[in-house]
Amino acid sequence: MKAFVILPIHLFEDIEHLKNKDYDEIFLIEEYIHFRYLPYHKLKLAFHRATMKMYYDYLKKKKINVTYIDAFDKKSFKKYEIYMMNPADHLIINRWKKECKKLNTIATKSFLISEEEILERENENFTHDTFYKFMRKKLDVLMDKNKPEGGKWSFDKENRKSMSKNTKVPELDLTNNNEYTREAIKYVKNKFKNNYGDLPEDFPYPTTHSRVKKWLKEFIKERFNKFGDYQDFVSNKHPFMFHSVISPFLNVGMITDKEVLEETKKAKVDINDKEGFLRQLIGWRQYVYTVYMNKGQKMRQMNFFKAKMKLPEKIWLGETKIKPIDDIIKKLNQYAYSHHIERLMWLGAFFLLLGVKPIDVNDWFMVMHIDSYDVFMIPNIFGMTQHADGGEMMTRPYFSSSNYLLKMSDYKKNDGEKLKLGKEEYNWAEIWDSLYYDFISQHKKYLEKNYSTARQVYHWNNKNKKEQSKIKKIAKLYKNYLKN
Repeated sequence: MKAFVILPIHLFEDIEHLKNKDYDEIFLIEEYIHFRYLPYHKLKLAFHRATMKMYYDYLKKKKINVTYIDAFDKKSFKKYEIYMMNPADHLIINRWKKECKKLNTIATKSFLISEEEILERENENFTHDTFYKFMRKKLDVLMDKNKPEGGKWSFDKENRKSMSKNTKVPELDLTNNNEYTREAIKYVKNKFKNNYGDLPEDFPYPTTHSRVKKWLKEFIKERFNKFGDYQDFVSNKHPFMFHSVISPFLNVGMITDKEVLEETKKAKVDINDKEGFLRQLIGWRQYVYTVYMNKGQKMRQMNFFKAKMKLPEKIWLGETKIKPIDDIIKKLNQYAYSHHIERLMWLGAFFLLLGVKPIDVNDWFMVMHIDSYDVFMIPNIFGMTQHADGGEMMTRPYFSSSNYLLKMSDYKKNDGEKLKLGKEEYNWAEIWDSLYYDFISQHKKYLEKNYSTARQVYHWNNKNKKEQSKIKKIAKLYKNYLKN
């Protein structure tokens, strides 16, 4: 028997691929990897449940005969030859190969680069910069006769402005309740009551195709014109800043990369806004997909800095005493969301400086973020934030002292309570800088060889023995605090 399996990440409005009359059955499945593989955030699970139940009704209205399989149904697929859209997920592929008679995949609609183009790059070592230029030319986006519009490929330097207190940040419409969200909340409370995260009665995210399209239009109308300026800024007052928060919907097929690209191309905003957004969509998103498909299985095993710390319970609880980190974790508990700079330069860098095992970091991000999936997390964690691949994907590890964090946020050094370590008390910035220099000390032979990090080693070497000893002591005491 032939059956088509629809995964939680393939809820496309276009259903031409389901009209093949050769399929004996079609199943919409709460995939184990998406529901039970890790103790996922309750809001993430409720989002999956609500969007899938919506999709079930959508397919029924389109005269598609579909069977819904929930996460606890014990359905056997041993007799089936299974067809599914390529999930871009090694864990799912490997699992289904064991679950069915034969597994066949068809091309995914989730990305802007084809599987054939990815295979062409299988043995290449290419940077994001070269890949991004390739995608701009391929899609003819922001191009002027084969040259970049505006005279340069990236306006990244125009994306790093500090935000004044007087800047008005529009609020998102976070009331998206409907019959699907109400049922999903009950389902998750009943079946996943011990999982992480909050589950608000007012459901924050859209769960229908039409509402997602409206969500995108609201971003373009209300926030896009300030996105470029402040995309790297972190605020403890504005959880979403000027970000689109479109990734949860892209990642489950509720809207496609192509649709978002077409809408944003038409927007009348400055080039630093448009290029900054499209760099994420047609550059970074397609880049990590390509890296994952070619190198993801190998990456998952890597630990270049030989990090050994298990992820401490205090991080799960948001009790690190690093005020900005605890605030981001609090936001994650509420919304299952943090934006890309919070993930890279705050959370990711914090785990890197502590020496947390990359696989633990990966699993934590997978649990806590509504838009986290293997295809995005493996490259972003092992290749980007934790530099676990030793520089195969990125030329340097990304981390900073508190100076950068203070400059690019509305936090102050003395925000939050001081933490007593030994006989003295320290603010969060002092602790962060101790972790920063302790990390440099541990890996200075590697870091001094890299042009981008050599100066950081120079600053460490310029400190006298007494200063270095105190820094190492604070870092050690803090790590012990987290573990106990």
